[in-house]
Amino acid sequence: MARYLISFDDGAMDPIAAPDLPAVADATHAVVRQAKAARASRVAGRSTLG
Repeated sequence: MARYLISFDDGAMDPIAAPDLPAVADATHAVVRQAKAARASRVAGRSTLG
């Protein structure tokens, strides 16, 4: 099974304007639903590397 890591730097959401946040949230939730349907594993957390 292939494994992929999707990672976002701290502040990655900062450039998104407040009026766009609802659309971004909807898109994010859609991705999570698709990942669940594909039985993908999810891990959330903060890296202490730096």
